[in-house]
Amino acid sequence: MAGDDEKKLEDDRRSDGEGRGDRDRKPNGERKHESAKKVDGLVTLEQKIAQFENKIAMLESRLSAQESNGKRAESKSARDRNTKADEPGSRANSPAPSSPDASAPKPRIRVVVSKQDIDGERVDTDENSSSEAPPMKEHDNVATLWKYVWRSSGTLEVFDLNLCALLKKLLAHYPPFNHFLGNRVEIDSPYEPLIFNWDAIVAESELQTGDDGVLRARLDLRDLIVAIRKGSGDPKLDEFFRSRDDLRRENAISFDTLWTIFPPGTLVFGQVFLDEPQLFMVEDQYETWPRDNEFSRRSGTPTIWELDCFMYDYTGNSFQRQSVKLPFREFTGATPILQLPYRPIEALGDKEREELMAKLLKRGRGFRDFCVARNDTRMYNYAGKAMIDHRGYRRQAASYDADDSDSDDDRRRRRRGRASVVQRQETLSISSTNVMVDYLSYFQHGPNVRQRWSVSKLGETSVSDDVWNCMCTDCQDNEGRNRLKPQYDGMNGVDDRDLWEDLQFQLCAPRVLGYILKDKAWAQFAVSKLAYMSQEDERTVMSKLVLDGDDGGQSQKDLLLNLVKHHGMKDSSKYSLEDIVVDKGKGLVFLLYGAPGVGKTSTAQMVARAARKPLLSISVADVGVDAAAVERNLQALFDLATSWSAILLIDEADVFLQSRSKGQYGPSAEGSALVSVFLRVLEYYRGILFLTTNQIAQFDVAVQSRVHIAFKYNGLNKRQTVKIFMDFLEQLDDRGLVSDPDDIADWVKEDFYKLKFDGRQIRNIISSAMGFARGQQHTKPTTKLTKKHLKAIVENVQEFHDDLAGQMQRWQDAQAMAGIGVMK
Repeated sequence: MAGDDEKKLEDDRRSDGEGRGDRDRKPNGERKHESAKKVDGLVTLEQKIAQFENKIAMLESRLSAQESNGKRAESKSARDRNTKADEPGSRANSPAPSSPDASAPKPRIRVVVSKQDIDGERVDTDENSSSEAPPMKEHDNVATLWKYVWRSSGTLEVFDLNLCALLKKLLAHYPPFNHFLGNRVEIDSPYEPLIFNWDAIVAESELQTGDDGVLRARLDLRDLIVAIRKGSGDPKLDEFFRSRDDLRRENAISFDTLWTIFPPGTLVFGQVFLDEPQLFMVEDQYETWPRDNEFSRRSGTPTIWELDCFMYDYTGNSFQRQSVKLPFREFTGATPILQLPYRPIEALGDKEREELMAKLLKRGRGFRDFCVARNDTRMYNYAGKAMIDHRGYRRQAASYDADDSDSDDDRRRRRRGRASVVQRQETLSISSTNVMVDYLSYFQHGPNVRQRWSVSKLGETSVSDDVWNCMCTDCQDNEGRNRLKPQYDGMNGVDDRDLWEDLQFQLCAPRVLGYILKDKAWAQFAVSKLAYMSQEDERTVMSKLVLDGDDGGQSQKDLLLNLVKHHGMKDSSKYSLEDIVVDKGKGLVFLLYGAPGVGKTSTAQMVARAARKPLLSISVADVGVDAAAVERNLQALFDLATSWSAILLIDEADVFLQSRSKGQYGPSAEGSALVSVFLRVLEYYRGILFLTTNQIAQFDVAVQSRVHIAFKYNGLNKRQTVKIFMDFLEQLDDRGLVSDPDDIADWVKEDFYKLKFDGRQIRNIISSAMGFARGQQHTKPTTKLTKKHLKAIVENVQEFHDDLAGQMQRWQDAQAMAGIGVMK
């Protein structure tokens, strides 16, 4: 019966060998569960037989060793006698080296070469015999090395209990799971667990301590090492062994053997995002040898080999390990490891490594703090390069919107099911601007995912959340599992702040995700270039705003600032009124109307700055004109502003405010729909909104009831004109670019203010005059801005202003004569 079982095992083994070449490539640890468990039913009988025969073999080995020692002792005595009779030191009479002891234990590693004959049939041959390999009883040998010639690969099968136990002990640290499950070991070439730990395995095979079973297992391990080095079945691995010592001596590596210096758990550093140094940890590799790419050969493009790693990133809800593929372009010959784009951290010198890790630790702490900041404190100052992923507030045709209630698993599943056309990324250099750091809003409103498996981007590199983590009992119990840090997953960075390890910070991404307020773009920001907002004095900020009024507009400023600062505070409910409809009328709406360039937009900007709130500025172009799209986009923008405790500014809001019953050309169904949608969404907005417009004559009657505070802005008076002009001029004078500023100030007070320019025109005049002065520096390098430059620009602007006014008057007269009403 046992013989039938052995034959069945042999048939199963051979059929397994035929099928192994066709299966999909998986991480090494994922491949072995079935083969490790399929013979568990026969283990008791086989164990007893194997243990018994091992004992016999060890006894025979000891007996042979004793006999050999006796013979050597007799031979030594004879030589000593001969030496005494001859001249001292004479070599002519020295005996030749003895031949290997024929009685020493024979290697128990069977090597089987598997080929295909001319008919395509498989033929297995013992390498030590020319005859076809007969069916084998497993206890006759401790292991079999299969060499599949037709597919240039090999497989190692180990079924001796002592040798299995020795390998389990040596490789117990190998993550992410234990390859050596059950009572049988099977490893496909290139035998990664062995290659990554080759030196330790060789050292173990040379030890001479332990009981009989351990000593015999070490002998078998030594024979196994010899067999693999002699011919592994994998030609690329054989070539690796031939060049291994030379490469190590030169601290270099070849393209084909890149994988051999990146065992799982290795810390790797390189630069992926905007030249920022970053630390990664190697996962279990999906590929070892670079693929033989037919397209690359024909097109002349280099082959790319990718290293599977993970970094530590934020999902909007928690911190997770995220998978990244690091690309290596094909190179010829041997390249120094330190010249690789990504290299093991251990390749650095001690001092350089310590400095790098200290820098990464500091940056990682900042990364965590930026990610978990409260919603109302997510605004930071940024100066440096940013990677723009999407321009505009909201992606088009979004199929999924995340929110705070979504779990990471929910967001992950939904992300994988969507794909869309993506805007091309661009790099933007920023001198200094305000940005929002917000992962959830980035995923909800920002760019769509690039590939089905991607969750975000690291620069232009896709990031996946598919970090493999088997939950079976065997893998969870593996000693080496913790080397890949699964315990890092799921931390929220708030309740577990004291549990974070230094390595956890050092593995953090070098970038955060968010939004550039001024440029209206979703982007990636370098953590090292983010800074907390400076604490400006609110009165100093508001003093820069020049308004009309007997008190210089101070009462208006105080009213605006106090309302904005206290809206939405924690105790606001104590002082608020409840509408009969729940959640209705919770917002704060300001209407600023008047002539262009008199400070309407500046008012919203300075109030936001003084109150330290983000300013979310939008126009009609940002929300569209289609009623359905407008409602969706407005709701998204209102939600975003509420989430950030931001001030929402709609500049030139006429299209949303015009009357639905009258207009220049009568009522419009499309226009009426826009106004209705806007008023309905506005009714439930809980945040702060500033609306600006040049005129209110055509406002819809329903707008008035939605507005809490309205301010009219008249044309600039003398005091305002002089103050605005001199504020701009002082910016240049502080840099030494103005000649005789007092003379210019006198001219402004006496003549310039009479021309009735608005604030925007004043800024443009000074800017153009400075450009005019710079243009003359090629003939006179010391040229500065003078009154003459300013007058030249003013003359040109005034001429255009007068001509435009005349043209407009003639057009209005023509319209009146034709009987066409002109809106005043």
